[in-house]
Amino acid sequence: MVRSSIPEPIILTIPPQSQKSVSLNGEQPANPAQSTIQELHLESESLQSESLQSESLESKSLQSESLQSNHTKTKLTDSNRNDVSEKNCPDPRSIRIEEFLQARSLSARTQKAYRQDLQHFLGWTDLPWKKVTPRTIAQFKAHLLRVDIDQQQRVLSDASVRRVLGTLRNFFAWMHRCHDLSHDPTAEIQLPKVAAPMPQNLSSEQVEAILRAALQTNLPERNLALILVLLHGLRSHEAANLNLADYDGEQLQIRQLKAGRSGTVVLDQDARAWLDHYLQWRETQGELLDPQRPLFISHSRRNLGQRLGYDGTRKLIDHLSQQVGFDFNTYQFRHTFTNNLLLQGINLDHIMVLTRQSSSQHFRRYKNAIASAPSSQQPESELTESSPSDFGV
Repeated sequence: MVRSSIPEPIILTIPPQSQKSVSLNGEQPANPAQSTIQELHLESESLQSESLQSESLESKSLQSESLQSNHTKTKLTDSNRNDVSEKNCPDPRSIRIEEFLQARSLSARTQKAYRQDLQHFLGWTDLPWKKVTPRTIAQFKAHLLRVDIDQQQRVLSDASVRRVLGTLRNFFAWMHRCHDLSHDPTAEIQLPKVAAPMPQNLSSEQVEAILRAALQTNLPERNLALILVLLHGLRSHEAANLNLADYDGEQLQIRQLKAGRSGTVVLDQDARAWLDHYLQWRETQGELLDPQRPLFISHSRRNLGQRLGYDGTRKLIDHLSQQVGFDFNTYQFRHTFTNNLLLQGINLDHIMVLTRQSSSQHFRRYKNAIASAPSSQQPESELTESSPSDFGV
């Protein structure tokens, strides 16, 4: 008996990727490599498709973020423009303050002080002028009188509070007179009581010490002339504003006074001698004394030839204070000059003219202090009785 021959299936060992291509009956594709290549091609196309989709999503995301960023920048730009616009836009209340200052004959220094006083109120409330009531003013006064908890002391002194409230009261009274307000909210406010400061006169011995100290400085020509001019009652800024044209050899013409007034100061022999010597010394240094040049100039390296201002005068006074061993300021020269006139029995009205003082209330303190003030008449010493050449300067 002959068995029929049935071929057994052939088992091939192929990579796992190719096992799907083998038939159950043992047959296999004619070209296994071609199948593998096709599968790799399909896998590559799939990866490329996923990559393109990822890049497309990323591009859309970046575009969206860019649009959002531009939108945010636009908002910030608009916001910044609004902030700048608000900063550049003046407070309408400030316009009325400027009109108030223009209506009065005030010096630049007084106008600056008034603005600073009224700024306390503008910074404290946003109320328009017409909505300010007496209660508002009372609350503002309490704000000015507040105590700093950390420092355990008042933020402002009684004198400062009185000045700020006084300026505010003058402003509202002007507004009421101009019929801008139906009532004056400051009419009933009481100002803190402050004792009038006593004049700070310099004694004859102190004046003598200051003059001798000025003689020992590096610039005795200028410094002695300046001190002697200040001892004629000039304010520090009045002396700083003087030009050569304001000195005619005997007297000084004071310009830029309060309320547009001017004044004249007659110099004594000592002041004229030292001032003339100072100007002659400047000529020997090669300077052309043009009438519009400052009467007192700086000789420091930084400000050589420029006008001697307040800071330069203060530095000189600080230096002299160290040399004489006691503190003093330029305003004490003015007090000393006024006190000397009172001691000589000169009429009070005439003294007010000589000192260019317009307020009789402020001037009254000199009269009240005359009895207790030390004698401060100009010392008769070798320094004031002699000429500059006697001291080799």
